[in-house]
Amino acid sequence: MTEKNYHGVPSKKIILEVQDKIYTDLSRLARADRRKLNDLVMYLLCIGLDYAYIENNLPINKLESEYTEDEKNSMKIGNYVPKTVDKDKFITELILSLENQLLKDN
Repeated sequence: MTEKNYHGVPSKKIILEVQDKIYTDLSRLARADRRKLNDLVMYLLCIGLDYAYIENNLPINKLESEYTEDEKNSMKIGNYVPKTVDKDKFITELILSLENQLLKDN
């Protein structure tokens, strides 16, 4: 991954290595659908995230910045605070973020 600035927002670039035939076929599909290749991959990522994780009970750890002040105070006095985020909400927000980026590109 490399750092860049995308529409004024700090961003990272993901490099996806595929065989030449897969690249050619994805490019053909993007052209047929009148999309840029990057947009097609983002679209497929949106669909794949929803499909792959809809019934998966995968725990996703919270980032330090995701804890509320109340949760931080509770942890200081030893109370239990969930260390994971709501998976369905997390995946939904991730998909919405990807879709919003696609809309900005077009």
